[in-house]
Amino acid sequence: MTKKGFTLVEVLVVVTILGILVLIAVPNIIKSMNKAKSGNFLSEAQSVYKTSKSTYVLDKQKGYNYVYTNDPTVTGVSTRKLDVSSREGFIYKVMFDADGNITVFEVRDNDFYIDLGNSNEPIKLTDLTKDKVKEINPGTNPSGETDPTPEDPDNPTPSGDVSPTPDEPAAPEENELTDAKCKQLYGSLYIYCYSSNKCTKSFECSDVRVDDPNPGETLH
Repeated sequence: MTKKGFTLVEVLVVVTILGILVLIAVPNIIKSMNKAKSGNFLSEAQSVYKTSKSTYVLDKQKGYNYVYTNDPTVTGVSTRKLDVSSREGFIYKVMFDADGNITVFEVRDNDFYIDLGNSNEPIKLTDLTKDKVKEINPGTNPSGETDPTPEDPDNPTPSGDVSPTPDEPAAPEENELTDAKCKQLYGSLYIYCYSSNKCTKSFECSDVRVDDPNPGETLH
């Protein structure tokens, strides 16, 4: 008995169905993974909060402003690291006021961040909720601002002041327009052209003129 294989149409139908299932499933899988990572990040943030509170009491820092952080960019204040097992890329900063209240609480990694503080109200553990976890989008910093695009050193963005080129010299101030000044700035081919009121190559100037008898004086 001859076995019958799949036809090309049947194979294409199966592949199409599988492709549709993948398109439906992948976004949901990614969403579930991000949700799990966000939950883990929140747990780490809450752990930092609890540890900072207990460490502040043990260190007997009440009466002083103090910062617990592993961010090397924080300088100018008394700081120390917390005894927490933080993974690489996980940065925290917890600031206490003299009354022992947390006034600034910042944690971040490569994917998420929480930024609380700089207000008159002390930060409580109950303030660390899921809605406070923000995702770091590509091209933005933890504050949500768009990072500036690095300037291409080979093609720098021109500023408002563009230096004149020999092909298109900029006109000096009126009290500086002389043949001598034009030659000094742009070369021996340039003269002061009355009609255009700027330095121009001699063969491009339409003036009917004689040589400047006083090249060092202003021409009008």
